[in-house]
Amino acid sequence: MQLSRILEIIGSPTIEQIARLKVPNQNVRKCLASAPFRPGKNLRRIYPSCSIPAIDILKHLLRFNPEDRWTSAELLKSSYFDIMREMRSTWTKGSVTEETEKAGYFNFEYEGAAWDSQLAALSVEQQFIRLRDLLLKEATFFQTT
Repeated sequence: MQLSRILEIIGSPTIEQIARLKVPNQNVRKCLASAPFRPGKNLRRIYPSCSIPAIDILKHLLRFNPEDRWTSAELLKSSYFDIMREMRSTWTKGSVTEETEKAGYFNFEYEGAAWDSQLAALSVEQQFIRLRDLLLKEATFFQTT
């Protein structure tokens, strides 16, 4: 059922893609090769509110063969992350600019004085890493199994 849903979205793999699969069971290849052709869906229609860079990321990650998917390095080069590169470039110049402060970056008043003193003791790069780690921890806390 899951494979059927995946193929409904990304479309049927080509004979070349099936041949390159690294699976020990030949029956998997036979099953895929004999399955009816599915053209796949237009991701813009499935996710009409997504930006073009976000759709581009999906197109490059939702590939049948893992070797055809973008690597994390390729992913981070996407224009989807331009804003993060701009913010990082601002942060790593040695101080948080007035513009980023006005935008609310590094404003953790709701966390209290203890958090402010901990954050102030770190370099801007360390602050970025700490915040990234905290966001990852928070996101995985709500992850469903």
